[in-house]
Amino acid sequence: MPEPASRVRGARPHEDEASGGRLRLTLDELLQAVEIVDAHVDSAMSPPYQEQPLAQTWARVTKVASEAGEAIDALSACTGENFRRGICGTRDAVLGELGDAVSAAMCAIQHLTKDTGATWAVVSAAVEKARRRVAQHSAAARQEAAGG
Repeated sequence: MPEPASRVRGARPHEDEASGGRLRLTLDELLQAVEIVDAHVDSAMSPPYQEQPLAQTWARVTKVASEAGEAIDALSACTGENFRRGICGTRDAVLGELGDAVSAAMCAIQHLTKDTGATWAVVSAAVEKARRRVAQHSAAARQEAAGG
C-alpha cells in the first residue's frame, strides 16, 4: 500500500465542513473503492466489449473526457457563460463533476494497472510533477525579481 495511506489508516469515512459535507474516505478506502468499481465495470461490460480489451480501454479513457466535458458544462452554467441561460448552476455541481472526472481517471488508470499501489503511484507522480513545476516557476520568479 502506498505510503500516504499510513497517515490516515484507521480513520473512518466521515462528513465534515471542510469537504462541504461530502463523504471523505481514507486513502485505503478510496483505493479499495477504485478496485471494486474497476472490477464491476469489467464484469458488467457488454459481451462485445468483454471480447475486445482495446475497446474496454478506449471506453475507460474516453469516459474521462466525457466527465471533463460535464465539468465544463457545469462551470458554464455556474458562471452564466451562456447569456441566454444566465447563471443556472452551482459551485457544488462543478465540484461534483470534477470529482466524477477524477474518479473516472483513477478507474481508467486502475483498469490499465490492475494494481491499486501502481494506480496511486501514477496519480502521485502527476501531482508531484505539478508541484515541481510550481517550485521551478517560483524559483525563476524570485531570480527574476532579484535582477538575475
